[in-house]
Amino acid sequence: MSAKAVASDEAGRQLLVTPAVLYWMIWRKWEVLEIYAGMDATDGGCVDNRTVMALGCIKADLIRFGIGDGRE
Repeated sequence: MSAKAVASDEAGRQLLVTPAVLYWMIWRKWEVLEIYAGMDATDGGCVDNRTVMALGCIKADLIRFGIGDGRE
């Protein structure tokens, strides 16, 4: 893996694990999820399940903001 790819992957992971401060920041995490899902579809699944981790991080933000829990 090139240094650029490693740095990009690390940036994506850091973005995902950092709690969103504003609700629109969840969309940035969704974009990372789309990239990971696309890479999994073309290159095969990643051994560290980063797509599943991304889903969990996004779900945590949705819960934190009360999106989709019927409170709106």
